[in-house]
This record gives sequence, C-alpha cells and structure tokens, in this order.
Amino acid sequence: MTPKDLLNRIDWIALKKQCRDKSAMLLGKMSPSLAKTQARCSYEFQKLKTAISARLHPPTTTAPLRVLPGNAQAVGSRERQEDSCAFSNLEESTFSSHGGYLAVVADGMGGFHDGAEASKLATAAFVEKYSQKLPGTWISDALKESLFAANEAVYRYWKKQQNGSQIGTTLVAVVVHKNMAQWISVGDSRAYLIQRGKLKQLSTDHIYAEELDKQVHEKRIRSTEAKNHPQRESLTSYLGSDEIALISSGIHPAPLEPGDAIMLCTDGLYRALSDNEILSEFDRDSQHFAERLLQKVLKKELPSQDNISVAVLSCVEGSIGLGNKFEALRTNLPGSLKTQISRIRISPQIMFWGVVAALFLFIWLWSRYQVSTTGHP
Repeated sequence: MTPKDLLNRIDWIALKKQCRDKSAMLLGKMSPSLAKTQARCSYEFQKLKTAISARLHPPTTTAPLRVLPGNAQAVGSRERQEDSCAFSNLEESTFSSHGGYLAVVADGMGGFHDGAEASKLATAAFVEKYSQKLPGTWISDALKESLFAANEAVYRYWKKQQNGSQIGTTLVAVVVHKNMAQWISVGDSRAYLIQRGKLKQLSTDHIYAEELDKQVHEKRIRSTEAKNHPQRESLTSYLGSDEIALISSGIHPAPLEPGDAIMLCTDGLYRALSDNEILSEFDRDSQHFAERLLQKVLKKELPSQDNISVAVLSCVEGSIGLGNKFEALRTNLPGSLKTQISRIRISPQIMFWGVVAALFLFIWLWSRYQVSTTGHP
C-alpha cells in the first residue's frame, strides 16, 4: 500500500468513525466525558495523517529557511485595544530546532476591560505552554495542549469575575518548522499563506455564516436570507468556556518556500481589506509588510473600524546568524526607525571585511600605543 492509499484509508476510517460518534450523540448514547475521550482519540488520526502528508508533500527546498517576524496594531475607531499578539523567542536555537518559530494573535471580547484581559491571558498562556514543549513531542500535539491551556486561563478569569457577561477571545497560532507551517485556531481570527503571488486562507472561520451557507447549499434557506441574517457573524467557537466547541487545525502542514510569508490577523484587518489589497502591499520585509497593511486600513477611515492586529513570519533563504539578530533587534524598535532600518541590507561579505578591517585597525593602534609608552615597537 502506497502512502497515498494509506492516507485515503485513514480519511475513510475517520469519516466512518465521525458518523458513528455523531449518531451516538444524537441518540443520547454518548456521555460528554466519553465524547471528549473520543475527540482525543480522533486526534491521533490527525497525527498519523500529518506524518504521511509530510512524506507526500515535501517542501520544494531542503535548505533551512530563515524566519523573520513582524507585527503591527491599531485601535481603529474603538476606545481600547482588545487584540493581543506574541512570538516565541526566535533566538533560542535549541528550542527552535524541535519547536520551530511560533506566532499567536487573539481578539478579545467581553467589554471595555475584560476583552483586552482575555486576549492577553490567552496569548501569554499559549506561548508559555508551548515553550515547555519537549523534543519528542509532536508540534500538532503541543499546539493543541497550548490551546487548552489558553482556554483554561481565560475560563478561570471569567469564573472569578462573576459579572454575568460572557468573556472570551479568538486565537490563531502558527509554527514554522523545517520549512513547513502548522497552525491551529478558534474563532474568526485568520491564518493566511502568501506564496507565489497568491493569498490562501489556512484557518477556518468559526462563525454562524458557515452553518447558514451550509443550509443554502442544502436548499433549506435562500441565499439572500443567509446573507442578511442578523447573527451571520456571530462566533460559534471561542476560548473562555469549559470546553472548546470547534477547533481548526492543519492536518496537512503547508510546505514553505523562500519568499513565502505566513500572516495572522484579526477580523479588523481582513474585513477592511480585500485579498487583492492585501497582496498589493506584500513586502518580503515582514515588519514593513505589517506596517503597510495597517496604514492601508487606517487610510480608509472606516467609521466602525475594529481593532487591527497583524503578525507576519516571512521565510527567506540563509542560515541563522548575525542577520537574524539584526532583524530581531529591528522589530523591537519604534515604527519610524524600523522603516528606515528596513532599507538597510548587510551582506555577509561586507560584514566579514568589516571585521577584518576593525582587527587591523586595532593592531595598528595597539602598536602605536606600545611605541609611545616604551619607545620600542
């Protein structure tokens, strides 16, 4: 049996199992605890499919890609920023060798203060949990466990508030490792892949529109009714409840090539810009790209503009070295200075001869000092 045949076989078994479990749930023969166990077991199918998919769809380049981060945020027309974003430490080469490079974006909800707190708690808990990943742990497993940790952090916060209003947050995360991208999401924050001039959405939106469109396809309601439904944009899954209703994850890791970029964003960005508008601002400099997207949204001056957050992981050729440290340092500088430094490029050859010149200058100055103090060269 070929790997492709095995992958199709797994698809068939998983589908059959889902249908059987669904029937048991509808007939009331499966308890919630058993359903949760079944869901965990089903995830093992995803792990196996990920391994086979990696063999079937290897990246087009075997050289390790260098990952450059970038991010930008704006409040929009809201009173407070309720989005959050975070990155793993790209300079920890020991961890990145098995854990890759992580980026997370979250969009909080629950009021003036609670939404902001929910997104901060979720991103912090997610990054902290993922940083504990062990070398032998699958990235897909680490992402899911990190998601559970983020959900638990927000849920505990909501239980402490006891103000009656629901508190929650969306979350989308991606890991770039060995020229492959894996992601996980809950809610309507999105992960995109920009590759060869095309924009591809990786994540799935957990909003009621998905169910409405399904009903249109089944001819249960009219398309106009679905488009005008008042609850069309309502979330069907988010972090902050006792159990996560829906999770979107990449069963097939996305192969990456030099020049590709992974973009994470909240709905404040993709509801303001079309796919073509996003692509028109693409820049291989990740920080410059994020800032250009932000400015394009703000220039529209939309009256009900939501918070905007975007995080980018750009993939370029080259090994990790001083160039990476230079880029990582640049991402922590003020926006205006980032833009100026983004135009600077230091090639390895210039850097090498610069070090050589500095060494000769030091030797010459030291010899002059010796002559002046001792009278002998």
